[in-house]
Amino acid sequence: FSQVWVLPVYLIGFCAIWFHITHGFWSAFHTIGMNNNVWMKRLKVLSYIFATIIAGAFAAVAIVACLRANGIM
Repeated sequence: FSQVWVLPVYLIGFCAIWFHITHGFWSAFHTIGMNNNVWMKRLKVLSYIFATIIAGAFAAVAIVACLRANGIM
């Protein structure tokens, strides 16, 4: 992380992980039959929240590592 260009590459990767987790979360429930109109809306919201927490935590770790590697923190 001592090179500045590495952090944006990681953050783009974490955005891809966010999309992957959101799709995988609600798709798993869709596969087991919870695909009616009531539950799919709720599951999609839950998947957005869950994916945001996971991807945000990974991004925070990468940002802190970059700041420490560059002597800012």
